[in-house]
Amino acid sequence: MIVLSFPSSRLLARKIAKRIGAKFSEIEVKYFPDMEAYVRIKENLEGKDVIIVQTLAQDPNEKIIQLLFSSLTAKNLKARKVIALIPYLAYMRQDKMFKKYECVSAKALAKLIEASGIDAIFVLNPHLHRIKNLDEIFSIPSFNVSCEKEIADYLKKNFSKDEWILVGPDIESKPILKRISEISGFDFIVLRKKRFGPRKVKVFGERKMKKKNAIIIDDIASTGVTLIKTIKLLKKLGFKKFYCIVIHLLSEDLLKEIKKYSQIVSTNSVQNKTSKIDVSKSFADAIKLYLTQKSIREIDELF
Repeated sequence: MIVLSFPSSRLLARKIAKRIGAKFSEIEVKYFPDMEAYVRIKENLEGKDVIIVQTLAQDPNEKIIQLLFSSLTAKNLKARKVIALIPYLAYMRQDKMFKKYECVSAKALAKLIEASGIDAIFVLNPHLHRIKNLDEIFSIPSFNVSCEKEIADYLKKNFSKDEWILVGPDIESKPILKRISEISGFDFIVLRKKRFGPRKVKVFGERKMKKKNAIIIDDIASTGVTLIKTIKLLKKLGFKKFYCIVIHLLSEDLLKEIKKYSQIVSTNSVQNKTSKIDVSKSFADAIKLYLTQKSIREIDELF
């Protein structure tokens, strides 16, 4: 067994490799003058189970090409099995045809991944709306790896449940908040959100709480607008202190603005300076079960 990684996922991949007792190797990527990608695997893969770690955050188009090229190459090098471990899976927003003749990118990307010869896919907390499970778009084994336990552990180590309450900015955050609450013992509330565009949202809420410190938890932050609007609303409701936890922080550019209002941490699904919550154990546990021929149900029950 061997874990291969691209540079952007190097730190997480090394941790996963150590946890599962596998060799680690970084995939070589270079560019020709016209920006075509050169991809090279440096190891003999014949007969091996190969785990390719590649986040699709920050320049997803380029990273998708790298993933597809590497998985096809691994198959050509006679790998026994190729497993894609994708900490952040891009293109899940467009999960239906909202207007005539649109590309449903979630389904299109799934077809491309399958065509590259990948045998199974593991994704950390995919951004799912109308698609409820990954197996609705993938015909290969697909697993939703959840990091609620890691977030709950972080909360218990750093906050008092008597002084802080968890806040979700919209109804889509409720399942994550509910699970974290069950594990950590923290109370939670969920607000309502209406989106008018990529950078224009309005957050609604009227419920006042005795606790005046809020930990805002969201699965994705790309502009930071939702987090800032949530903090501003909570201020009006009488909250005094704020802290933000994000599963997938897609851009560090938003940090300067958010830090005017709150501290922020994220998981290492997208490596950056806020990555304080390590998700390598959940990935490692899921992969171990899969490679020991456990059923999809048994793996899902892990999370």
